[in-house]
Amino acid sequence: MVYRLETDKLNADSITPFIKAVQKRPQTRVLIVGGGSLMETFKEAVNSAGVSDNFEFTGYVAYSQLPDLYRRMKLFVAPVWKESFGQVSPFAMRMHVPVVGYDIGAIGEIVDDSSLLAPYGDADKLSDIIVDLLNDSARRTYIADRHSERAEAHFSIQAMIASYDQIYAETLAETKQ
Repeated sequence: MVYRLETDKLNADSITPFIKAVQKRPQTRVLIVGGGSLMETFKEAVNSAGVSDNFEFTGYVAYSQLPDLYRRMKLFVAPVWKESFGQVSPFAMRMHVPVVGYDIGAIGEIVDDSSLLAPYGDADKLSDIIVDLLNDSARRTYIADRHSERAEAHFSIQAMIASYDQIYAETLAETKQ
């Protein structure tokens, strides 16, 4: 995942689906990108679960490093308790990294596939989704292609410009009438 490890979107339980995924699939490697007040809490939970060798915590990174970090991911997990409309999920999608997470806030709109979402707080269900996709490269590739197309069509700068252009055109047409 790529987030500020702060309580605005994450909480102490946000690490749990990752821990459960590693426990269910021991070869799983987890990359946690970001820093913040939850970093030590997450590290303690990982250590307590005995899976610290499977985790890499980068701390804060420069924005320019994000593409290389996304390229290392097979999945992007959004274990948030609140999500308005973050940019990290569409970034992952555009880089051919499927996004899964809790069905909260805008995540459902972003991924547009309920099979990739677990009810908020159901870490077992989210870890099952993670493990199932890590074990199914064909489905992951299909989702990655679909997500990349969706990100380009709906969340890119070009899509934003086209939407604003349409709004302005409609507004100007109304004022001319």
